[in-house]
Amino acid sequence: MSSLTAATKRESKASERLYVLTLNTKWATDLKEAEVRKVIQKFLADQGMKHYPAKGAGPDLLLENGGAIETKGKNFDVKRALEQIIRYTLTHPRFGIAVSTDSLDIRTLFALDVIEKSLKAMGKPSMEVYLVAKIEETKYRVRVYASSIDLFDYASSQLVGKLQTPLNIDLAQRIQRNVEIMCSLDEQLRIILEEDAKSIMGYEVTL
Repeated sequence: MSSLTAATKRESKASERLYVLTLNTKWATDLKEAEVRKVIQKFLADQGMKHYPAKGAGPDLLLENGGAIETKGKNFDVKRALEQIIRYTLTHPRFGIAVSTDSLDIRTLFALDVIEKSLKAMGKPSMEVYLVAKIEETKYRVRVYASSIDLFDYASSQLVGKLQTPLNIDLAQRIQRNVEIMCSLDEQLRIILEEDAKSIMGYEVTL
C-alpha cells in the first residue's frame, strides 16, 4: 500500500469518527402525546388564547376562534395522523398540529408540505405547526411555524447547508460525508428541529 493511499484511508477514518460524533448529539426528547398536549395548553393559556378540550371524536383542542389543534408525541401512527389532519383541515376553518421535535421524519414532513399546498390551492388557510422540545423536567420550548410549508422550507435549507462541506477537506472525505448525511436524513431532521425549538425563536413554557 502506498503512503498516499494509507494517508487517505486514515483521513477517511478520522472524518467518519467526527461525523459519528455529530450524529450522536442528543436530540431525542421522548415526549408522549399527553405531555405535548399539556405543554400546548399551557402555551395557549400564556398567549391568552382561549381553548378547551374536544369532547368525543375530533381534534384534541378547540380554539375560541373556531380553530383546532391536534397533538402528537413520539412514535405516533403516521397513517392515522395523516387521515386526521386531512379530515380536520377540511372540516375546520383553521387547523394546527403540535408535535414533539423527535416525532417528525422526512416522509411525514413532506406529506404535511403537500397537504398544505393542496389546501392553499383550494383557498384554505395555512396549517400552523407547533414544535415542542423539553429543556428540563418541567421546562419546555415551543417553536411556532405559521405554516408547514415554512417548516419544510426551513428544514430543507438547513439540510442543504449541511452538505456545504468545509473547503479544507479533500474530495473523498466530502463525498463520504455528504453520502452519510443523505442516508441519515431523519436523524439530521430531528437534530435541526430540536435546535430550532430550543433557540431564541422558541417560547419558554413551564408546567
